[in-house]
Amino acid sequence: MIDYHLLEALVTYAQVGTLAKTAQQLGVTQPAISHTMRHLEEQLGVQLFIRTPNKLYLSETGKYAAREAKKLLNSNLNFTQRVQQFNQNQATLTIAANAPGPLIVLRALKAPNVKIWPDFLTTDAAAMLADGQVTCVLLNHPLDTFDTTSVFLGTENMSVNLPADSPLAHYPATL
Repeated sequence: MIDYHLLEALVTYAQVGTLAKTAQQLGVTQPAISHTMRHLEEQLGVQLFIRTPNKLYLSETGKYAAREAKKLLNSNLNFTQRVQQFNQNQATLTIAANAPGPLIVLRALKAPNVKIWPDFLTTDAAAMLADGQVTCVLLNHPLDTFDTTSVFLGTENMSVNLPADSPLAHYPATL
């Protein structure tokens, strides 16, 4: 398995273009970066650099490796953020809804470990669940995805009291 710091050094070199700037950005010496690059080549079993007397260049394989390393480092960062989000979701239940009734009831409960999404859901609820933005959604329709359980909880009825002279008062009781 390739060490994280080796990949970080390769990506940094690809971005800045010299061993000196790579060393400076990573806070190490230039000989340490040279050693790191040789060690990475040994571990991968491929030549990542074209060496000339005065300059070091990434080979095509080196450029490819740097792009892949950047993807892997970004994936690792996303992994860390997702695990931290999951941990937070274990302590706090984040609920969203696409109708006002459930939100009114939830806000009235004032539970200390319940966080209520500030707005009505207008985006893809399944994606919000998958991304860990919310831990529970209350919808007026079933959610049919592979990794989500959807359960019918009940119906919501809404009543409005209007003055007799209101233009809306002449509509039937149910629409």
